[in-house]
Amino acid sequence: MWAFLVSAAIALLLNLAIPLVSSRYGDAVKARFVERSKIIPGEDTDHASLDQPNLKHWILSNPQSAGGYACPVLFPLDYLFLFALGASLAFGSVFFARHAVLASGLPCWIWWIIPTVYVAADFVEDGLLIGFLKNPDRLTDESFSALTSATSVKIRSVIAGFCQLAALAVLAGVKAIL
Repeated sequence: MWAFLVSAAIALLLNLAIPLVSSRYGDAVKARFVERSKIIPGEDTDHASLDQPNLKHWILSNPQSAGGYACPVLFPLDYLFLFALGASLAFGSVFFARHAVLASGLPCWIWWIIPTVYVAADFVEDGLLIGFLKNPDRLTDESFSALTSATSVKIRSVIAGFCQLAALAVLAGVKAIL
């Protein structure tokens, strides 16, 4: 229980701190557009969609913002956040599974699968993005495709992780009521 509470508190604090830090590097970085959006905020209509050429254009046109996005926003802050969030999803799932109807008999490592997929996908996404922000020549159609795939897996797995945690919490609540 303590591991869940501590990791969740760290994730929550970082979730509040990262926007404060990222806002120093402009609206696009504050929006964390590469990780969350299909557009580049603040860009004109010719460069609004998030694709490989427009991302490269943004990086080259905004070197100070790109540098701030890479460090300190992604490294170390987002790396700390992804590990804290992944840990809280896993520890919370294990805690609730131990007290849940239908789930308490399953091995606890099962509840680590989805959070681990999230952590791995977010780790890959951040690593690729930092590489592109520091060296835009690495940004090709293939590497951009890898980035968008990692982002997609990250988003789906974190949603699945929250659903897993919520479902186990409900099942644990049902057992407590019975």
